[in-house]
This record gives sequence, structure tokens and C-alpha cells, in this order.
Amino acid sequence: MLFLVGCNYRLVVSFQFYLLIIANCMSVYLGYLLYAVLKTMCVVCLSTYAVNFLLLLTLTCRRNGLRPKNVPEY
Repeated sequence: MLFLVGCNYRLVVSFQFYLLIIANCMSVYLGYLLYAVLKTMCVVCLSTYAVNFLLLLTLTCRRNGLRPKNVPEY
């Protein structure tokens, strides 16, 4: 799986992007359970949620960088 980190193929980056969206949805759900149901705060859990969000931002920028540029035809 380590070879996928530096891969610049649009399909692989899109796959990683959708996996990170699912991971962030789970982070929101787990954060809700942690705060609303268990009524506690965990520093390790909160830092995991923050890292997931930062990974999503980074991959969004990387995915936008791989988007094909519109070249005007003359």
C-alpha cells in the first residue's frame, strides 16, 4: 500500500479521496458518540479526527492539481 502514497494517477487519487470521505464521515460519527453519548473528550481521538481532516484537505488539493487543464482551441 505504500506505493500508492506517491502515485499520481487520477484514478488512484480519486479512490483515496473517496476513502478519506468515508473515514471523515466515520470520524464525525465517532466524535458524536464520544461527546454526546459518552460525555467525555479524548485527546488522542480528537487528534485522529484532525489528522483525517487534514489528510482530506491535502488530498483535495492534490486531486485538483491532477485535474486536466482546459486548453482553448484556436
